[in-house]
Amino acid sequence: MDLSVSDGHLTTVPMRAEGRGARNWCARIRLEPRQRGGIARAFLERSATDGYYYRSADLPVGAAIEFGADRLSRGARDRQRFYGVVTENSDAMVRLESYLTAQEACRAATEYASQMASAGEQAEMASSASRRVAQPAAPSDRPSLELRAPTDLSSDEWPVLGVAELTRQLEDAERSRRELGALRDSHIWTIDRLRADLDSARAESASVTQERDQLRIENARLSQAVLNMPAATSPSAPSPPIALQGSRFSLLEIE
Repeated sequence: MDLSVSDGHLTTVPMRAEGRGARNWCARIRLEPRQRGGIARAFLERSATDGYYYRSADLPVGAAIEFGADRLSRGARDRQRFYGVVTENSDAMVRLESYLTAQEACRAATEYASQMASAGEQAEMASSASRRVAQPAAPSDRPSLELRAPTDLSSDEWPVLGVAELTRQLEDAERSRRELGALRDSHIWTIDRLRADLDSARAESASVTQERDQLRIENARLSQAVLNMPAATSPSAPSPPIALQGSRFSLLEIE
């Protein structure tokens, strides 16, 4: 699925709920057994401009994405979900590979990241080999190399083929380097978001602890007040009628 991009923001989304009670969102997801449903979500900030939705920079290549659209209909909630992995991100569009469940998308994203890392290692090896080939060998410390042409190509064809193959490998290496850079930025963004969530949770915990301490102090004060109440001097004396405010009845002690 291809989503259009303009001015660095998505201008199309897989789904959208309209009307009263509608709720739409986009989140980056990952497997997390401690979270509800086994999925952790980092919700993306939506643009305040009509026609623009989410920043394309927040959807790096290799990230698992969830789009959600909920709408209340006759007391029931209509839920729509889309799960995918970003396979391409450019100034004009973001390409997603769709999956049926969030777990499948997260596993595919992990596998995609592994493939990108492997491709980066191979590209680095190819680049290192090309640099070694480009360096001239000193006659005194390096043996002379005899290049042999493939048997199915003429002597005029195989050097050109070697240069073309080397150029292709260098282009693949550069492409892999850019993809790895995008994946690194994605991880940095996730870490920053998790740190912010942790700070928020710590602040909320401190607030709850303070409220709990205040309740304990108030409880102790009320208990002390009850203990300090004077005891009844004549238990056998009849109690006066007690009128309940706001009621047409009166509570009278039964003889």
